[in-house]
Amino acid sequence: MCMQGDVEIIHNWRSTHSIDDLKRIVQEKGYSCFTVSSGNPSFGHAALKKFPYQVTKDHCKPISQCCRHPCTIYIYHPPSSGAIITAQPGAQGTGPEWTNPRPKISAEEIAGCWCCACIPGGCALYAKEARGPDALVHKGLALIFFGLPICFEEHRTRHPNTNGFFKNGEPGNIDTYSSKDCACNGSACNIRIFPGGGSTVVSTVVSGQPVPHHQGNDPNWTAPYPKIETHEIAGCWLCGCIPGGCAIYQKQQKEPDVLVHKGCFFLFWAIPMFFAEDRIRHPNTNGFYKRGEPGNVESYSSARYGGGGGACAFKICDC
Repeated sequence: MCMQGDVEIIHNWRSTHSIDDLKRIVQEKGYSCFTVSSGNPSFGHAALKKFPYQVTKDHCKPISQCCRHPCTIYIYHPPSSGAIITAQPGAQGTGPEWTNPRPKISAEEIAGCWCCACIPGGCALYAKEARGPDALVHKGLALIFFGLPICFEEHRTRHPNTNGFFKNGEPGNIDTYSSKDCACNGSACNIRIFPGGGSTVVSTVVSGQPVPHHQGNDPNWTAPYPKIETHEIAGCWLCGCIPGGCAIYQKQQKEPDVLVHKGCFFLFWAIPMFFAEDRIRHPNTNGFYKRGEPGNVESYSSARYGGGGGACAFKICDC
């Protein structure tokens, strides 16, 4: 079903939408269905589709006969049945039937930037990325005993028919979600700071090709190095400064040359402080200064690395 019936594309949809939001858009606009990524190789957009007939599971091709990008297809049924169902094509299968009395929380809804605390073990700042509706990847920074920083990455898979995700290889190590914003694992408590970040661009599709919201080229750019666009920088970031502390935060494109930073700073690696600040590009550079503080500059060597003073920052994910 790839590139068929597309009427609306939402790039980086996880930054501002949940699966339920997409369902409402489909219902309100009378679309037929929408697709989102559910594995590797992945794609970051949601494709909203409209067909002149009722879509069914039979219209979903096996992955071997399509673009080989695994996806979940959410199909809208008109008010007579009043439901949206999901179908995964081909080798991905439809998965076990959900019989748990509690609503299923999908991995796509959980995705975002999180913090975790466990007394006396330490705390962590990290991103959760969805790998389909039933798998997550955690990437971030753990502070062992609230002091020793360790970067980590781990994969988690849903226990069938539950909202618990176990660490691969450790079936007893389970994050259990009471909502898309809160989870517990033994004595550890996990709270989502904000959903996945990045700029969201909605395009109208004509003949299967999206019309971009804006062009990325700046005719006034004369520096001898490439311009790093704010939409390329947008995402979930980690920053560390010895001995000042560390931060996990979201960078969003506010304007073509303005970023917004929102997140949590851990002063001296322990005291949490939430913050939000604008950063503006110094003309003809890849440096962005804090509004009102032109000497406070973060310079980017790429869309994934930045720094200023004694601080170093890197992007965890584009979510």
